[in-house]
Amino acid sequence: MNKMIKKAKTYDYRNYDPARCRNGGWYGFWTTYELSNESELRLGLDTEPLYAVSYGTTAEFSYCEYCGSWGGCSCSCSKTPEHITEKRLLADMRRVEEDPSPERWSEVSEEVEITPSADWVNNIRRRCEDALRRCKDDRTIFNAANLLGVNMEE
Repeated sequence: MNKMIKKAKTYDYRNYDPARCRNGGWYGFWTTYELSNESELRLGLDTEPLYAVSYGTTAEFSYCEYCGSWGGCSCSCSKTPEHITEKRLLADMRRVEEDPSPERWSEVSEEVEITPSADWVNNIRRRCEDALRRCKDDRTIFNAANLLGVNMEE
């Protein structure tokens, strides 16, 4: 795989005034996107990057990082981050960049090279095989060995 975005942000400061950005009603907002399945991508368990979305503001009032609404922990959202695809992340960033307002922008703050590691996968496989050899339950050994494609006679 090529480099992919590990962390990105979009900003909306169209209604921002530095003198009134904490409690005066003229706030800045941002959305943060963080790669949430990097390990699975490295192992080849996932093929598409997923990003956890969180929200922030310059206001000093309670603000929910999970849904981007006022009220913080008292809002009615699930309190878990939304996960989106890379396609959606790129569309969100493109939409912000296409806005003619200079008070809206996006940035990629971190990238990562994801190449599934054969050494890492082989190490996990070896550890699974060792654990199976120490297991005392024949049925578990048989089922797990079949799923892993392991020859237990070695």
